[in-house]
Amino acid sequence: MQDYTLHSVCDCQARLGGISRKTFYELVKKNSFPIRKLGSRTVVRSDDLQAYIKSLDPVQNAGTN
Repeated sequence: MQDYTLHSVCDCQARLGGISRKTFYELVKKNSFPIRKLGSRTVVRSDDLQAYIKSLDPVQNAGTN
């Protein structure tokens, strides 16, 4: 089932671990996920954001020395 919830740029930044606005737009430029425009607002569909997050490789042994 598709989720058509829309997320603002600020919300996406937070959901992606607090990345900067510059990093967000670099990901967009690399076609990591599509953006949509509602008037002057930039939004990302929840499904697209979740698909990108799921595509990220998990980190092995994070936090161990």
